[in-house]
Amino acid sequence: MSYYVNGDKISIEDLQIDSFSQDTGMDKNFLILLRGEIVTYFHKPFPLTSFNWLPQDEIKKLAKKGIKNTDPEVLCNALTKINEGDQYFKGNIGLRDIKRLIHSANYLTR
Repeated sequence: MSYYVNGDKISIEDLQIDSFSQDTGMDKNFLILLRGEIVTYFHKPFPLTSFNWLPQDEIKKLAKKGIKNTDPEVLCNALTKINEGDQYFKGNIGLRDIKRLIHSANYLTR
């Protein structure tokens, strides 16, 4: 299982629980639970094609702009760049806003 943190792919196996437990003296079972909590903050990106309510024409437009999945950092950077060039809106959409949008979109696909 892999997660994306700031655009970097991190495998769950990369989080070395055994060696960290030995190095710090922290209980291994506690670290396993802590790791489980931590990875819930980093969502696995979904392809935009998985959102059946999103029109295919819009998905193609986004793909041309380099947006193909729901990785929050990539989406935030792309939206900022798109807005700077074409000035679609006056305000700013930050990373926290993008994460909320992705979280909300998950409910729409169910």
